[in-house]
Amino acid sequence: MTVIKDFRELPSAARQLLFASGVNSLGSGLVLPLLVVYLVQAHGFDVSVATEAVALTSVTAFLGGLVAGWALDVVGRFWTILSAMVVAAAGTCLYALVSAPWQALLAAAVFGLGVGGNSVWQALLAEAVEPDQRPVVFGLNFGISNAGLGIGGIVAGSVVATSDLWTFRTLYLINGLTFVVAGWLMVTVSKRLPQPGGGDRDKDGPRASYRSALGNRPLLAALLVAFLLFTLGYSQLESGVPAVLVTISDLHAADLAKVFFVDTVIAVLAQVTLLSVIKRLPPRISLAIAALSWSVFWALLLLAPRLHSETLVIALACVGAAIASVGAAFYSAVVPTLVNAAATHANRGRVNALYGIAVSAGFTLGPALAGLFVGNGMTMLFVGIGLAMGVVVALLSQVLAFPTTDRAATDRAATEQAVTEEGATEQGTAVQGSEEPAEEPVGAGA
Repeated sequence: MTVIKDFRELPSAARQLLFASGVNSLGSGLVLPLLVVYLVQAHGFDVSVATEAVALTSVTAFLGGLVAGWALDVVGRFWTILSAMVVAAAGTCLYALVSAPWQALLAAAVFGLGVGGNSVWQALLAEAVEPDQRPVVFGLNFGISNAGLGIGGIVAGSVVATSDLWTFRTLYLINGLTFVVAGWLMVTVSKRLPQPGGGDRDKDGPRASYRSALGNRPLLAALLVAFLLFTLGYSQLESGVPAVLVTISDLHAADLAKVFFVDTVIAVLAQVTLLSVIKRLPPRISLAIAALSWSVFWALLLLAPRLHSETLVIALACVGAAIASVGAAFYSAVVPTLVNAAATHANRGRVNALYGIAVSAGFTLGPALAGLFVGNGMTMLFVGIGLAMGVVVALLSQVLAFPTTDRAATDRAATEQAVTEEGATEQGTAVQGSEEPAEEPVGAGA
């Protein structure tokens, strides 16, 4: 298979990072769907404790991402990744020890700091491969992460029991262990990658900072697309879409689980089957496909109220989730590639931190909007806005100026630089030669 060939052609450092991503995702899948059940049903806390914990994690993840982005560029890859993974492991292990609401909030805060720092580890993936391999490595990372989350969720659902608190605690401790294992794999790779030389600036370039990164308009274009697609796209799969389905039809958790299962399976299969196509497509086309796939999903949900069978509604939602998952395969390979094309070695950590913040902002705002519209009886209006936003993003992807990822352009730039340096060397040699008298040819005085 082509995807296996692509994987084998990756450098060993990139393959090790993908394995680390799989381990980390497997652990996250064990606990990701369980937080509300763990705190509300197993511990008996008020549901507000769970929602506050989620909100607090988002806030501290924002702070952790900013600090980690700066540290990755200034302090170095090794210590930054190590610190982030240790803090994340500590946070999830604190969840295992919770016995009071304030302890749950403390665990949420610590976990958020670590997870926010982990968002910049994609900088390692970008540096572990050549520029033309980035769509492959980011696409594979998406597929592996979804597989890990899906397997972890299945395992968790089969072993956890609300009457046995120890089953939840065991899963959180195992998740902490996966952070440690993944962190160890990542830091061993980071030792083999180029380290920042103080993080101040690239050679003859501007001083590296968040301010200079935000002044990069092509980068801002990529971040805008990411934010919009997560706000009314990917964040809605766990918030808006279930809310819409429950509102228009009397569905249960088991019915929604079928939609999530289809989404996970198709996400993995799409990467395996389409990666060879995705890596050859222009980024604008891939972004348009990703955006329009969500428009199709929302359009199908507009048809759902016309159906009088719950089975047909679930089937329709599964088809929509499958289409959106195919679009996600295009998104996951292209947007991180665009983001890292806008980065330099001196600010790659900060740039990836900004990408993580844009995604987190979309994940935070998206569910809030879903609650606002659906909770106030404007369900179909919300679906229509989602459909329209997909079209808008598709159009924006055709007119915005994105970072250049064309390998040919990169090669031309390298060639031009080599020619310039060669010319400068020859000029320096000529100047040096003119400082000493040349030997006069025989017969010159005749």
